[in-house]
Amino acid sequence: MKLTGLSNFVILKGEKLSKNRKICDHVIFIGNDRTIIVIVEFKSRNARPSEIEKKFTNCSTAALDILEKCDSPQYEFYHIVIVRNWRPHEYRKIVNMSLAIRGKRYPIIPLAKEVSLSDVLSRFQY
Repeated sequence: MKLTGLSNFVILKGEKLSKNRKICDHVIFIGNDRTIIVIVEFKSRNARPSEIEKKFTNCSTAALDILEKCDSPQYEFYHIVIVRNWRPHEYRKIVNMSLAIRGKRYPIIPLAKEVSLSDVLSRFQY
């Protein structure tokens, strides 16, 4: 994922956040007026929807635990899964899936190739 055009960000490796739970590859915090939390999972193939959902949920919880310690109450989530070769049935299931994080629903953004994160954020703003 290309981070050109972004400033004020921190990237954490998911495996460093939790060794006991399934967790995503990266958590990116982008700080401006409102904190943007981008959770990224990379897959070369086999994007099992239930596994993706569990990883995103666990990683979102870990990210919010960190954010609460920083005293930043406003945030937006972006959950991005990048799969090199999507299987049609897995792609359809991911597209129709949303995550419930602290009472709010968030879509999962499926991508087939690495792109600029700033492009993704501008395309999928909510």
